[in-house]
Amino acid sequence: MNRASLLFLTALVFFVDSAEVAFKLPATTLEEEILKSIHNSQMDIKKTASVQEADEKVTMASACYQDIGCFYRNGTFKHLKVLPDSPQYISTSFALYTRKNKNSAVYIHYLTPSSFEEPLIDSSKPLKVLCHGFVMSGTDSYIMNMKNALLDHEDCNVLVVDWSRGALPPFYISAAIDTELVGRQVARVIQLLKERRGFPESNVHVIGFSLGSHLAGFAGKWMKSHMGLTLGRITALDPASPLFEGYGESVHVSRRDAALVDVIHTSAGTSVLSGELGMTEAVGHMDFYPNGGKKQPGCSGLICYHMRALDLFTSSIGDRCEFRSISCENYDIFDDGGCFQPTQVWGRMGYYANLASGRGIMYLATTGDVPFCGVSVLLTMKVSEGQSHTYCGISATLVGADGVTEYINITDSNSQKVHPGEVLQKLAVVHPNVLPLHEVYVQYRKYRGWFYSGTDSINFDNLRVKDHESNIQFLYETKNTNLASYEEKMLTPKNFAGGKK
Repeated sequence: MNRASLLFLTALVFFVDSAEVAFKLPATTLEEEILKSIHNSQMDIKKTASVQEADEKVTMASACYQDIGCFYRNGTFKHLKVLPDSPQYISTSFALYTRKNKNSAVYIHYLTPSSFEEPLIDSSKPLKVLCHGFVMSGTDSYIMNMKNALLDHEDCNVLVVDWSRGALPPFYISAAIDTELVGRQVARVIQLLKERRGFPESNVHVIGFSLGSHLAGFAGKWMKSHMGLTLGRITALDPASPLFEGYGESVHVSRRDAALVDVIHTSAGTSVLSGELGMTEAVGHMDFYPNGGKKQPGCSGLICYHMRALDLFTSSIGDRCEFRSISCENYDIFDDGGCFQPTQVWGRMGYYANLASGRGIMYLATTGDVPFCGVSVLLTMKVSEGQSHTYCGISATLVGADGVTEYINITDSNSQKVHPGEVLQKLAVVHPNVLPLHEVYVQYRKYRGWFYSGTDSINFDNLRVKDHESNIQFLYETKNTNLASYEEKMLTPKNFAGGKK
């Protein structure tokens, strides 16, 4: 785990009530030591160069600042009753990048009107605004990678918002409250770009991660309520849950904050100590829940689930990954292939979400490695009617024409109860080169337990593999095919003419 991840973990945990903290994480000794140190110092006053201001934040009733209005202890964050840090303390910067200065930023600021005369600003091209999260900065590698991907793919303006002094660890409460102030600053910058350079607000796309998601929401809220402007689009990448979720749309990012709000959830849940840092609630026009919105494949650390939202969005820029998604009643039904239909309206997670028809809650599966995308396939296996019920694990290995292989568990566990005549289904994401299929191997594994066990073999009638357009890529049909425990059988297609069936 890198330094940024460790700092992120320690900082987020500090607000958990000391009586409830249990250091039983499946983590390294170093992580546990940091958790304990935060536990011992969680009530400390913010130690910065502005200690006096920290005291005033909890005694003053309000604070007003040039161009961005007033803030109140009983205002947006009345559940915390603390004012945000001052603009002078946070020292937010706005770094502009274009294809002409991809690696060397120029800076603009709403308090410096002349900075908006910068000749590199081009209002004929889209504006992308990137807002980092907690324990990050505008020069963080995740943000720079996204900026570079955007400029490589599209001739646009990229504005990177750096509010890192307001996002310092381990002071998550202060950082959460500061998002409203920085959001208003972003709104003011966008307003001046419109007034001075003719930028249409409809052509502005604000992309925020974690706390930055709510920052983006506050920018959109302020533009609507105080400027009469509607932001074009907000992409919220795993918006932070603690201190936001459950407090209403005035506190967290919502579909009302822009003409289009798309959200990617990768660490949804309420257990901070388990790495569940993101919102569960659907708050956008489109809410994408890759892999159910939690426990992302290929992750080994607690922070990885949260950070994966950044990786997924960056991978979606360009034409490498479609990230097709499906509307479904819930993730379990989706994972079992219950919503994999020919007439399904698809969504597209990430950069091109605005181009797809799908709306509402959308599910998809991803891989655990860069670029995290592949081709969705549905495996269906029909157990023979004469087969006794059994407890087992069943898997398939798909082999493409060039030798690329994918291993897929058809059952959810190695002790799943399988019934006579049951149709087993599993949705999976495979490497694009697996299709067209060359070979399919299937394996049955008998469960051996103290109280019950599986049969020595299983009989099945068919195995079908469909792609995301419901085209049959493989069809094996032989009634009562017998498969002994731990035997791996290569299946030969029978009665297969391709197409939809």
